[in-house]
Amino acid sequence: MKNTYTKNNKILRTTGVALILFLMITAAGTAFPLRPWNHTENPVFLSTGNRSFFEIGASSSQGFQNSYFTTGKIFTPTLIIDFDDIYESIGKGGLKVGANWNAESHMTAHILGVGAGVYAHSENLFQVTIPSGLFELLSKGNEIDKTVSGTGEAFLQSYVEYGGYGSYRWEPYTFGAKLGKYIPLAYSSGGEARYEFTTNKDGTIDATATIDTNLYSAIDIESLTEGDEDVDPMAVLNESGGLKVDLGVVYNPDRSRPLWGASITNIPLYAPFAEYGWEFTAEGSASTEGLLDSLEEDEDEDGDESEPFDTSSTSDFTPIEDISKRLYMPFGINGFYRYTRVPLIDIIGHGGLVIAKPFRYNLGATVEGSFFPLSILSLSLAHEDMAWRSSAGIRINLRILELGIQAGFSSPELLGMFSTRGFTTNIVLGIGF
Repeated sequence: MKNTYTKNNKILRTTGVALILFLMITAAGTAFPLRPWNHTENPVFLSTGNRSFFEIGASSSQGFQNSYFTTGKIFTPTLIIDFDDIYESIGKGGLKVGANWNAESHMTAHILGVGAGVYAHSENLFQVTIPSGLFELLSKGNEIDKTVSGTGEAFLQSYVEYGGYGSYRWEPYTFGAKLGKYIPLAYSSGGEARYEFTTNKDGTIDATATIDTNLYSAIDIESLTEGDEDVDPMAVLNESGGLKVDLGVVYNPDRSRPLWGASITNIPLYAPFAEYGWEFTAEGSASTEGLLDSLEEDEDEDGDESEPFDTSSTSDFTPIEDISKRLYMPFGINGFYRYTRVPLIDIIGHGGLVIAKPFRYNLGATVEGSFFPLSILSLSLAHEDMAWRSSAGIRINLRILELGIQAGFSSPELLGMFSTRGFTTNIVLGIGF
C-alpha cells in the first residue's frame, strides 16, 4: 500500500540543508580513538595528546539514524510512504530510530611523568524500535473487526559526570585513573513501544502507538516539562549523584603513538538511589473515515490539501511512590591495538563491552596516516552507541592549537552505514603547550 503526500519542496529542502549544515558545523566528538577527547574509553588517553605539559580541550559528538528512511526519500518534492517496501526492507528487527549526543571538556598538566587534571562529560543515548508486525499489517491488510497489536523496545540514558584525573608514567607504560561524580539525568527501565490497529466494518480505521517505561532521574523532569521556574536543574550537581572510578594502562614507547592499552570504566564506588521516578506514558492515535476515498481526493472544497487522518497525542507522568532503584553508570571493559607494519598508515583496532541493560558492544577500526601530511587524515568503520558508522576526518595539529573534524554516515544496520539513513558529526579542540 502506498500513501503519497505532496509537500512544499522549497521549504523542505531549505530546512533539510540548514539542519545538515547545522549538525556538521556545531557537532563535535571523540572521533579520534587514541587522543585525549576519548578519555571515557581509557583515562590514560588524557596523557597521549600532542601538548606534553598543559592542555585545555573540549569536544562533542552527535548522531541520528534510522533503519529505513534516507535523505533521498525524505527530501523529495513528494514523500512516498511505501509500506510494502518498508516491511521488506527492515526485516524482523523492526524499524529502529536512535540518536546520541555526547560532550566533554578537560584540563590536564604533566610534569616529570606525573599527570593530573579535571574533566567533565555528558552522555545521552536514545533508541526506539517499532515492531515489523505493524508494517506487515499496513502492507498486507487486516481482517475486519479484528484488533492487531505488537510490541517493540524503548531505551533512554542520560548522564553528567565530572571529576579528577591522575596518571604516572613508568617507562614504557602509563597508568591512569579518573575519580568522578555522576548524576543520572534520565534512565529508562523496562521500556516498551506498543501499537494497536483496528479495521472496522463501517470503513473506519483506528490506530494507536504507545511508549511505556519507568523513568528515573536525579532532577524533577515532570516540573521542568511543565515550565516550573522554581526548579533549578543545576542544583542537582551539588546534591545528588554517585561515585565511580576508571582505571587504564597504555603501552607507549613513543609518547605520541601508543601501541596498545586496556581499561575498566565506570567501576561503581557508590550508586545513588533515584531521586525521582515516574511511570511515563506517551501515546499517539490516528483514525480515518474512508481512508481510500480520502487518498483519492487531492484537495478539499477550499482548495487546500486534504488530510485523511484525525490525529492526537498525549503524555503523562505518574509518580512512583517508593523508589528503591539504584542507578549505575554502564560498566565497560575496553581495549585497543595499533598495527604499524603497513607502509604509510597505521591501523587501530579498538573495542569494548558495555555490561548494562541493554548489553551492548563498541568496536571499530581506524586508519590514520603514519607521518605528516597523511597523519592529518583518518577513515573509520565502527559500531558505537548502538549504531554502525562510517566516517572520515581531518585533524590539524599546530602543537599549541589542534582542531579535528569528522563526519560520516550512521545506521542501526551494518550495511546501512554506507547509506544516508543517518549522520554522525564530530569536532575536537585542544589548546596548550
